Amino acid sequence: MQRRFHTIATALILTLTTVCGFAAEPHPACRNPRAAVESLFDALQPGRLNPKRATACLDPKGRSPRELREAAQIVKRVFDARARYVRMDELSDDPAWTDPKTGRASVAPHPDLDGIRVVRQADGAWRWTSASLDEAERLYEAQRTWLDDIVERLPAGFQNPVLGVKIWQYLALIVLASLVLALRKVIEYVVRRQVRELAARFGQAWATHLVGTIASPGATLSAAGLLRVTYPALGLPI
Repeated sequence: MQRRFHTIATALILTLTTVCGFAAEPHPACRNPRAAVESLFDALQPGRLNPKRATACLDPKGRSPRELREAAQIVKRVFDARARYVRMDELSDDPAWTDPKTGRASVAPHPDLDGIRVVRQADGAWRWTSASLDEAERLYEAQRTWLDDIVERLPAGFQNPVLGVKIWQYLALIVLASLVLALRKVIEYVVRRQVRELAARFGQAWATHLVGTIASPGATLSAAGLLRVTYPALGLPI
């Protein structure tokens, strides 16, 4: 009986030692600010998706594994939609780094998204905080458009990437290009109607030149306007 007790006690001590040893050593992907940020973005690049690595440095508090995977995708979509490129070489690879201005072990991967941060936690690991994930979800909901609702209803095959861009994104770009061409024709038609009376006075050649002069910049501005409105919804990778 005493021998059995000693065996159980030894096993319990070894187990506690092992657990404490693991707890004291942060996940390799979370050892410093740069590694924690890179783990998410690199693991969600088209062609090398790794959901387990993408969520390794996310604070799991209050979220299930599925919710963490969704949160990682949302963080990337927020950065992509706003075209906020993260310069990894500007992030520190020092596990003990602190912000020289605040003295805190906290960094925003991009200054324009200051509410989304990676913080060194009590176990020494750098993680995207729960509050940061909440902020990313809030920004994502604010940027959602009618196109997002359509994309969610598309068959799964449209989500497959080709050369880093999803099939539905290619289709959306084709539609966008078609709209630009259609707008050019509309602009030309409107301009022709407006200058028809002037054509009789100044000559057909002059009117044709005016149509070309106005229609081309008009089409360019229309394309720029459409791109400005639709780019966030396209979610193209950066």
